[in-house]
Amino acid sequence: MIDVAKMTPAELLGLHDRFMDGAQLSEAEKIAADLIALAASFGAAAFARHPGCEGGATHAMLRAFLTALVDPMHPGLDYLRQDPAAAVSAREGGAA
Repeated sequence: MIDVAKMTPAELLGLHDRFMDGAQLSEAEKIAADLIALAASFGAAAFARHPGCEGGATHAMLRAFLTALVDPMHPGLDYLRQDPAAAVSAREGGAA
């Protein structure tokens, strides 16, 4: 398992580029690439939620991206989820 939270920005970019280039990735690298894409999705959603907010959209995007890299189940991301209750349930160990 690759801990994306401990990867350097250059490593994250390199793995993402290799994924986008269609390189052969190990299963661990595929999972890490999926987590990077998930984090980017949270960042994009956060940016979209704060239009016209002077600097706020960029801050929200960056914060959501970095938070999702560290912990995609973090409660601070719930406002960006389609079903926040499912994340709460998953964190509490229940099925959503």
